[in-house]
Amino acid sequence: MGLNLIKKNINSIVDSLNNGNGVMHFLDRFGMRKDEILKKAILDVGCGFCNNTLPLSKFCKNLIALDISLPHLIVARKMLQEQGVSNLVLACGCSEALPFSDKQFDYVFASGVIEHVQDQNRFAAETYRVLKDDGNFFFSSPNRFFIGREPHVGIPLVGFLPRKLMKLYVNVLTGRKLTYEGKRLLSYRELVKLLRKYYKKNWECQTYLNVDISSPAKSTIGKIYRQYAFFRRTVTLLDKIFCKAHIICGFKRRPTG
Repeated sequence: MGLNLIKKNINSIVDSLNNGNGVMHFLDRFGMRKDEILKKAILDVGCGFCNNTLPLSKFCKNLIALDISLPHLIVARKMLQEQGVSNLVLACGCSEALPFSDKQFDYVFASGVIEHVQDQNRFAAETYRVLKDDGNFFFSSPNRFFIGREPHVGIPLVGFLPRKLMKLYVNVLTGRKLTYEGKRLLSYRELVKLLRKYYKKNWECQTYLNVDISSPAKSTIGKIYRQYAFFRRTVTLLDKIFCKAHIICGFKRRPTG
């Protein structure tokens, strides 16, 4: 099992390098060009083995990757050496107490991290603190109310249960082979509440699906979708409530006055 896991992670890193995946998809999603990040200070929180961060090192000169797991960082360091990457600095630390000064980074990335931290409000506060004025915070997270299998345990409808029953539900259905400790997926409503606390109205939420039922053009439902704004808003809202995952961009406004 251990060797298979190591092989899987190595393959994931190599695929990311070859395909340009990882945090790059945030930039693509929100229409940012690669040349815009060349001189920017960037932090990747919860980098793991750096398989998401490495593709970004090709376009950024000031890049720091942080993770709380020292073993993960040791593997990441070996991969960096083998790939000849010298402009990516590794740091071991907690995402709820970032070891950086205020307003240090232009962009902060956190892919699949917020659902694993103990204090999600503190995590949001810390990433906001280290972000420069007019900087961007990009993060993604699985949706609590996804109509499908929970990505960590592969069991359907976990998020629809009260939080106190989730662990028991997973234990029973897996015969105690899996646990649901250390996982707290957020719903769209919970994300909105958290984002408004720090970013007010300066944020955008996308989904991996981004439903658009306006095609084919001659379909009845497509005509209704294009003609009625209320119907479009309803479809978009349902997509965000029940999608597989959310992709967020928060913009830190420079104080005025």
